[in-house]
Amino acid sequence: MDGTQPLTGRRRLVLRLRLALAWTVLVGIALTGSQHAMRGALINARAIWAPPAADPVTEFEQGLAEAQAVLAGERFVGYAFEGANHNLMTLGYAEQTRRFFLAQYALAPVVVLRHRGYPWLFADFRTTAALQQFAAQNGYAIRWVRGGRGVLEAQQR
Repeated sequence: MDGTQPLTGRRRLVLRLRLALAWTVLVGIALTGSQHAMRGALINARAIWAPPAADPVTEFEQGLAEAQAVLAGERFVGYAFEGANHNLMTLGYAEQTRRFFLAQYALAPVVVLRHRGYPWLFADFRTTAALQQFAAQNGYAIRWVRGGRGVLEAQQR
């Protein structure tokens, strides 16, 4: 024989218990160390990075909350800006096109169409004065305005 004793039932149980205890201790040490490391990393991350700012889409949408309330119940509204509406989605009008799509998103479920022939218009001008001039020249009453954006309703003719 090789000099080792065969494992009896009791000896085998003691060996398994020792092995289980050793694994439990090792895993506990590893988890405790990683927990402290993660807590430290989280504290450092908060100190290094500022909380995220609101994204431009959310800010645009929040800015039109009152306009959405004015247009409640309407299904379709037109869209007006400084340029001709047929220029939307063409080269050189990227910013105006972006704002048109943002208005469509922010005012949903109202459908914003790029035509001006509707009793209600969403107007997106650079200044309030430009919006007021457009409304006066085209027979619209201003129902809501903030900056150069506004909701216009056709006056009775």
